[in-house]
Amino acid sequence: MTKGNPMQLLIQFSLPLLVGNIFQQLYNMVDSIIVGNFVGANALGAIGTTNSLNFFFFSLVAGLSVGIGIIVAQYFGFGDEEKVKDAIGNSIWIITICSVIMAIIGFVTARPILVLLDTDPVILNDAVAYLKVVSIGIVCVGFYNGVSGILRALGDSKTPFIANLVGLATNMVLDPVLILGVGMIPKLGVVGAATATVTAQAIV
Repeated sequence: MTKGNPMQLLIQFSLPLLVGNIFQQLYNMVDSIIVGNFVGANALGAIGTTNSLNFFFFSLVAGLSVGIGIIVAQYFGFGDEEKVKDAIGNSIWIITICSVIMAIIGFVTARPILVLLDTDPVILNDAVAYLKVVSIGIVCVGFYNGVSGILRALGDSKTPFIANLVGLATNMVLDPVLILGVGMIPKLGVVGAATATVTAQAIV
């Protein structure tokens, strides 16, 4: 990042970030499209009801990853390899612990929060099931974001982009299989959509 044309370097670094953010939004979009077209309006409403809560839980983890990236980037810029290693090691511990805590909170409080938000009883059970499964995936999302933040701090924005692309492709393949059922795999509906997303995030 310190050698060559600055504008070209910035574009090369930021383009994977921008496209990757777009792909990140496609996870829930793919779920919604398939569920809405093949399962029904109530199932689609259940997923839509949880979007704001998912964003809340994921944003806390993602924000922590940004802070981690800043610290690692500073030490890397100073050329202090020992502190870079220490920062990376501590960061992994912090992001893992925080992700597990958020996952537990999301799983345990899924029903009380949705009831508090006056969720329609018709879609409540599906919404709770979806939120609980997705909450488990917070651990995977946290780890991905933490490692991605570290890599970007070291000047590598392509690897997180490729991982994100693999995750999205996996989600798109698993969604119809788990939501609609194929062969011996039963139709899981809303739970299938959440399971596909979590599995894709775990693979990444």
